[in-house]
Amino acid sequence: MDTEKILYFCTSFTSSLVNAFKQRPNQLDSVLVVKLDEIGDMMYTLHCIEAIAEQHPDAAIDVYCKSMNNDLVRQTGVVRNIFNDENELLKRYDLQIDFRGNWTSLLRALSGKCTMYLDRGSVRLREQVPGRSKT
Repeated sequence: MDTEKILYFCTSFTSSLVNAFKQRPNQLDSVLVVKLDEIGDMMYTLHCIEAIAEQHPDAAIDVYCKSMNNDLVRQTGVVRNIFNDENELLKRYDLQIDFRGNWTSLLRALSGKCTMYLDRGSVRLREQVPGRSKT
């Protein structure tokens, strides 16, 4: 099994642990978006960041990404802080969304630095299981 599939499984499991018995809050004060991909992949995520800002206008949205994406992310006009170094991720967030995270972002969620955790591993695994609904 390749490393990426192991990461999918681990993020899915972590999401289940972190979110167990919790209801999604109506209002978010802080959101961390993790997208550690190249510029083309970041383009697909920008509308998601803008949708989060639209749905939660009072939430402070921070993004953890590769530095090559900083100008692109800044152009959304809805992001408060952009981080390129995992050591800068000190605060706790109401929601952490790993659009493309890594082992560091996974461990961050597992260590309790977010109230809710959404990951792409759960979606990818659902797509791989035969007979499971894709919704």
